[in-house]
Parts: sequence; C-alpha cells; structure tokens
Amino acid sequence: MKNIAVLLLSGILLFGTLCNKEDDTDIVCDECKGLFSKEETMWIFSEKGSCESNTNEECFLVQFGSNYTDSEDAWEVFEQDICGFEYEVGFIYKLEIQKAKDKDNDEFEYKYCLVRVVSKTQVSL
Repeated sequence: MKNIAVLLLSGILLFGTLCNKEDDTDIVCDECKGLFSKEETMWIFSEKGSCESNTNEECFLVQFGSNYTDSEDAWEVFEQDICGFEYEVGFIYKLEIQKAKDKDNDEFEYKYCLVRVVSKTQVSL
C-alpha cells in the first residue's frame, strides 16, 4: 500500500511540474514581455540595403517563412528594429520572432520582438 501511495504521489508531483512548466519562449527584449502573438520565422540577409523612406539610411533585408530564397529579388526592405536582436554584417540569420500590434507607435503597425536566434550562418562577401 505504501508503494502505491509513493508512486501516486510521485506521479502527481511529476504531472504538476509538467503543468507548471513555463512556455519555453524566452522573449529577449524587456519591452516585449507580455505582448502575445504568433511566432514567425524571419530571415535577415548578410548585408543591409537602402531604406525606402530614407535612402541615406540602411535597413535590414528580410524574408519570412521556414526557408529563404537566394534570389536578390526575394529580399524585402525592412525599416524597423527587431527588439533584442544584435546584427552583424556577413551573416544570414534565421530568427524566431513575435510580431505584436504596437499601439504606441504611429509610424508602424507592429512591434517585432526576438524570441531566439535559430541560426547564424557566415557568408563570404
């Protein structure tokens, strides 16, 4: 009887631990904590391009989706920051990001938040 009680108690504790496990989504940027949206995959090109709104500034070149296309035409100019992301020229990044409505910004509809860097692949320039 004792063995059954110990086994039952162990099962309850294990189940409780699994149920209380936090979501393993770690938002890197404090500004983004508490913003909930669907995670997306974003690719960042190894070089920046001219911003459309101000050609004197450089912006990320990005693609969305599980894979990226090598074609130069497939990369689109992205004029926003990605909260928590630190960019280094010469690498193609695969990021998991969250895109949330940004009520505090008149310029952009969404805020982009880094969840994690999935891969960082060096390319020759």
